[in-house]
Amino acid sequence: MHGLLLLCALAALIPFVGPTWSWSADEGAVLAQANHLAEGRGWLMDVPSAEIDPDGTWFPIHLSDSAADGRWAPYTKLPLYPLVVAAALRVGGMPVVVLLGVVATAIAAVATGAFA
Repeated sequence: MHGLLLLCALAALIPFVGPTWSWSADEGAVLAQANHLAEGRGWLMDVPSAEIDPDGTWFPIHLSDSAADGRWAPYTKLPLYPLVVAAALRVGGMPVVVLLGVVATAIAAVATGAFA
């Protein structure tokens, strides 16, 4: 019952938060990685401003990992996370990504309650 109430409360907050921006640098990196994956362009991306930063010293996504070929992966900490977000983006865009986060939070709360 509590899990359902939490799910309803979080879902009711979605219109106030909005699905158009992220809360942390990691979320932005995940979204950049997931967009790249959802578009079928793989894990690595080129330096977006190679003409002024050819070696990628100032790659614009914080804490990205560089590959040997000079390209970058914005988020490699937990590879399954951007894959799941990419699938959600393909299904319904950012609203589905936000809803996925809400449902995952409610499931985690119910599971924690079951183990307590």
